[in-house]
Amino acid sequence: MVIVLGISLLVILAFVSITAVSIRNAEFSKRRAQAAKYSEEGMEKIRIYRDQHTWGDFTTNCSNMVTLNIPVIPAPGFTRAVTCGDPSDPVGRKTIKVTVGWSDPKGNHQSDVISYFTEWQ
Repeated sequence: MVIVLGISLLVILAFVSITAVSIRNAEFSKRRAQAAKYSEEGMEKIRIYRDQHTWGDFTTNCSNMVTLNIPVIPAPGFTRAVTCGDPSDPVGRKTIKVTVGWSDPKGNHQSDVISYFTEWQ
């Protein structure tokens, strides 16, 4: 009886452990998908701003998220930052990087979206 009880306890502990890992992985996947969505959303707002303004206005304001109507914090627990331009960019091109970050018990994580915008109008 003691052996059966011990084996049953080990099986139950294994199931609890597997369930805890599955829940943690599901939560991480959910947060990663949200971060990717917020990165893409930020990039789309930058693209809309570029399409509605002159190239000069865009290059002047592209790293200013307030001007572009992009909230710095897309949702509680997330941060968003925009990097505009790269010293190696040729004339008429801007490298835009939108980074959304979040933290969990395993550390800090981020989702990056990079796009190259050109003077095409």
